[in-house]
Amino acid sequence: MDFAEQLRILQAAKDNPALLALATVDLAHHALCAAERARIKDALLAAAIPHWYDRDFLASLLETTPEESNRLLGQLRTLTVVEPFPARGKHAVNVHEAARLALREHLRASNVPLWEALSARARAHLLQRREPHARIEALFHLFATDQSAAAAECDALNREFAYGTVAPEIRLALALALRELMTAGWLTGAAEVEALLCPLQVRSERGGAAHIEPDVRRLVALAHTASHPSGVGRAQCLLGDVLEAKGRGDDALVSFREYLATFQRLALADPSNADWQADIAWAHSRIGGVLQARATLTTLLSHSANTSPSFSTSHWLTPLTLVGSANSPSPMAWWAATCTKPKVALTTRWPLSANASPSSSVSRWLTPLTLFGSATSPSLILESAISCKAKVALTTLLSHSAKTWPSSGASRWLTL
Repeated sequence: MDFAEQLRILQAAKDNPALLALATVDLAHHALCAAERARIKDALLAAAIPHWYDRDFLASLLETTPEESNRLLGQLRTLTVVEPFPARGKHAVNVHEAARLALREHLRASNVPLWEALSARARAHLLQRREPHARIEALFHLFATDQSAAAAECDALNREFAYGTVAPEIRLALALALRELMTAGWLTGAAEVEALLCPLQVRSERGGAAHIEPDVRRLVALAHTASHPSGVGRAQCLLGDVLEAKGRGDDALVSFREYLATFQRLALADPSNADWQADIAWAHSRIGGVLQARATLTTLLSHSANTSPSFSTSHWLTPLTLVGSANSPSPMAWWAATCTKPKVALTTRWPLSANASPSSSVSRWLTPLTLFGSATSPSLILESAISCKAKVALTTLLSHSAKTWPSSGASRWLTL
């Protein structure tokens, strides 16, 4: 191919990044017939759908044999827009990001049925694997075919990575994939909310909370517009984290209480949803953290019984624990305890024996715990674990019978 022919091919692309990427096939394989070059271009378009591919992945995308896939893979490797991708194996390659994004958008805008078919094939291939990167990639392609289902799966995967045992870089990879979808600009409704929420959460957790308030407020507005209550609640939680990081405790409380109220309503409608009940616990934790920072018992008591959990299951309240009994003259009281040394958790037990209960003549200093007890209590057990980061839940202090609960006249606080 002479220079004039090369120039003609490039001019035909008209500075379109996607057409320029496809033109590399004509430049690299000009000796092949038009039909063979067209097949390589089809393979390049398919290869631009995922973030990486190998022989088997390409065969799934093109619904072809391993033999043809292997031949096409070799021809694609000669293109300047294709590069090795060793993170997914020594035989894996990927279309360079700039060309891949351009080709994806070109296909989405010009041939929606093929775009959706290739995305569905990519997801089907990836669902055979359970590695975190494969699950992220499978979710990425679900957004192209079913945004409602993708929003639900995104929420579940984000929660799993956030509260599970995966390495932080795994959740960062999820955030990067979702950010790419947001940048593309075609997500709507709950899918847009979920795709925006995770990257903002990751930015907040990585020290950027003070810089993302405008983006988070936009997220809250999007969640309301999309009528996505779970997204509204979690967006309010993130907004509260941002405001608290900026020293605006009162504003943070407003957001955290909206977070709590949202998930209380959702959990009342579906008490079996464990994720929503977990959000209630996290909401109490956030509210407790702000109130604890004020360091006044009056403020702590203002978080009244009306905000306590209404479910039969136990709820972990961090760093506050609600103690009370239907038989107690004072049915509810909030108490807080803080550990001053990092990464230290303490557990204190009182034996279940009348002879071992605290004596009225002896003051017992429980550091850094606070005991609500009585000299007349025949048995009492206090079992608490406290962390300075307020991430270790406190167990609920329970009376073992109506007789063991302190009377209003004999009760006393033994504090640090």
